[in-house]
Amino acid sequence: MWDEDIPSFIQALTTLDDGSFISSSTASTVKPTPLYSESTKEHDCRNEHYDGVSSPGATSDSSTSRGWEEIPVKQWTCMDVLQWLKYTLIPFGINSERNIIFEHFHNTDGLALSSMTLSDFVTCSSTFGSFLYDKLQTYLRAENSVSNLYQRENFVKPKQEITTPEKKKPGRPKGAKRRKQSVSFKIKFVSLYMLKSKLYTKENKYWKKFTDPILLKEFGQIDYLQFSPTETYNFAATSSARVQIYNSITKQVSKNLNKFKETAYGGSFRQDGKLICAGSEDSAVRLFDVSTRNLLRVFKGHTAAVHRAFFTCDNIHIASFSDDKSVILWDIATEEKIVQFKEHNDYIRAGCTSPINPNVILSAGYDGIVKMYDVRDKTVVCSLDHDSPVESVLFLHSGSVFVTAGGKEVRIWDAFSRNLLTRCSQYHKTVTCLCLSCKGKRLLTGSLDQRIKVIDLVSYKVVHSMTYTSPILSIACSNDDKTFITGTVSGLITIQKQGESVSEEPEKKKIPFKYFSDTSVKSSNSIDTYVLPLKKDKLAKFEFALRKFQYSKALDCVMIQHIAFKMPEVVVTLFDELIRRKGLLHALSDRNSKQLAIILRFLIRFISADNFKKILTEVANCMIDAYCDVIDTYSSDIRKLFGLLHTTVKLEIEITEELLRLQGAFEMIFAAAGSAPTELVANMPIPNC
Repeated sequence: MWDEDIPSFIQALTTLDDGSFISSSTASTVKPTPLYSESTKEHDCRNEHYDGVSSPGATSDSSTSRGWEEIPVKQWTCMDVLQWLKYTLIPFGINSERNIIFEHFHNTDGLALSSMTLSDFVTCSSTFGSFLYDKLQTYLRAENSVSNLYQRENFVKPKQEITTPEKKKPGRPKGAKRRKQSVSFKIKFVSLYMLKSKLYTKENKYWKKFTDPILLKEFGQIDYLQFSPTETYNFAATSSARVQIYNSITKQVSKNLNKFKETAYGGSFRQDGKLICAGSEDSAVRLFDVSTRNLLRVFKGHTAAVHRAFFTCDNIHIASFSDDKSVILWDIATEEKIVQFKEHNDYIRAGCTSPINPNVILSAGYDGIVKMYDVRDKTVVCSLDHDSPVESVLFLHSGSVFVTAGGKEVRIWDAFSRNLLTRCSQYHKTVTCLCLSCKGKRLLTGSLDQRIKVIDLVSYKVVHSMTYTSPILSIACSNDDKTFITGTVSGLITIQKQGESVSEEPEKKKIPFKYFSDTSVKSSNSIDTYVLPLKKDKLAKFEFALRKFQYSKALDCVMIQHIAFKMPEVVVTLFDELIRRKGLLHALSDRNSKQLAIILRFLIRFISADNFKKILTEVANCMIDAYCDVIDTYSSDIRKLFGLLHTTVKLEIEITEELLRLQGAFEMIFAAAGSAPTELVANMPIPNC
C-alpha cells in the first residue's frame, strides 16, 4: 500500500472538523507576489535573525526575538505568518517549493491561517503541507491549554468582568452568587512542552535552611566584610570613612572605628579577634584595639591608597597592598617596615597571607599577574598570569592551594607545583570576592552579575547559586557556618542565619477518629485507632468497555474530536493496551468512512511525535493489513488520506536519515580530535525510524 503512487490527491481534499470531507475546488487561490517588497522591508527588520538564517538584505543580530511567538496565532499579521513559515522551514533549506509556499501565504493573516484545514495546507505544498499543519496545531493547542490554565487559576486579572445569567440548577442554594464570565485577554505565548523541574539536591536543602535575609543600610558601598574568628562571631563592615563592628545576634553596631581622614578599605581581624587593621585612601594603615576602640598604630610608607591589609599567621606582622604597586610587611611592635616588594606594573587590589607559613605572602593586581613572595629571602617565589585584572585572592585552609578571581573567571592553583588545577567561567560579569564555607569544603564567589555561586572544592563544580538585587562586592561566612553576609554596591548588608531544616515532604493532614470498620486500619501507638477509608477510582467510558472486552466501543469512546486531538496521550494509551491484549486488529476492522477518516487523521498528525512514534507505527501497519484488500470499496477521500499518511512517514524517514548522517559526522570529528566531547556523542539520543 505504501508503494502506490497516489496522484495529486492533495488538491481535491478538504477535511472538516466533524470528520466529513468536501472538495477543495472552492479553496481560494492567492495571486503570487514577491516575498520581499519595498513595503515589507521595514516590518521585516523586527525579526531578521533566526538561528543564523537572515532575510535578504538584513543584518544579523543574535539578540533579536521572534515577535510572532509572543502573540496569539489569530492576532498574527501577514508578515508574522511569513516569519513563522520562514522559521519553521529552516531545517529544509531554501528551494523552489519553499518560495512557492511563501507566495501562497503572502496575503494570509493569523485568523485565516488558523481556520485552514489539513487539505488547504497540502494544496499549497504536497511535501510540507502536513508538517506545517501539525506545527500550527501545536501552537493552537498550547494557547488553548494556557488560556484554560490562566482562567482556572486566576493567574491574570481580566480587564473587564461581565455578569451573565445562568440557568437554575436543582438543589442550588438560595442566595448563591452567579458565576462571572471574564472577557478574553491577551496572554504571552507559552510552549506546550514545559521543561522539567530542577532536582532537589542536598546542596539546595542545605542553603535553603538559611532564613530570609536581614538588611542593614550603610552610607557608601560595602568594600569589605569579615567575621571575627572568636566565639560570638561579630563581623566588621568597611564602608565610607569608617569600620563598624556589628553584633551578630542583635544586628546592631557595637563598635564604630571612625578615625580615618578619607575612605577606609579592607578592615580585617587578627586570629585572636582582639585587633583589627584597615587601609585607607590617605596611604596609611591603621591598627585598632577592638575592645577599647583605641587607635594603636599608624603605619606610613605607601604613596597611594592601601586597599587591603592582613595579619600574618604568627600575629606579629601586617602585610599591606597598595595602589603604588608595592607590598610592604610591617612589624607591629616597632611600627617599622621589614621588607618591601615592587614587582607589579599596575594597582595592587588583592592580596593575602598564608594560613600555615608567616613568611609567605600572595599579591595580585590589575596587571593580571599573581606573585608569591618569601619574606626570608626577599624574593619572588613564582609569578602566574591570570589573564585578567585580579580583584581577589584567597588561600585554602591547607595553605597548599590558592584561588584567584578576576574578570569573568575564577582559577584554582597549586601553590607547590604552580600549576593551574581548574578554572570556573560561569559568570556574566566581573568576579569581585571570595570566601570559604562548610569547613573549607565550599568556595563562595560573588560577582557584579548579582549572583553568588557555590563551588565544591572536591569536584570543582558549581553546586548552587543565589541571586541578589544589587552587584556584590564582598561576602563573608562565620567559622561555625551558621551565618553568612554579603555587601553590595548600593550599601546594603544582607545577613542570613541558618534556621531549621526545610521539609521535603508536605505536611500530612490529620485524620479524624473513626470507628472500626472493614476498611484498612492504620496502626498507632495511642489507644485510638485511625481508619483510612478506601477511595474508589472513577473509570472512564473506554475503561468500562475494556473491562467488558468491547474493543471497538472503547476505540469509539476516545476517537472523538475533543479527546483525540486535545489529549492524544489517552488514545495512544488505549492503543498500547489493545496491542498488549492482541485486540488491535479487531478494534480497527469493519469501520465506516467517517470513523476511518478520524483514525487516519490522528495517525497523520501524531505519528512523527517522539513519544508516540513506536506505538502509532504499529497501528499504521495494522491499518494497512486490515484495509489493503478492501480499500477500493471506500471513497477517494479515504484513499487520499492513506496516501497522505504515506507521504508523512516518508518525510519522517528522510529527516531521520539526515540526522543519523549528521550524528555520524560529529562522531568522526570528535574521534579525530580525541577529546572529552565523545561522551556527549555517546549520550545523544538516536532518532527512531
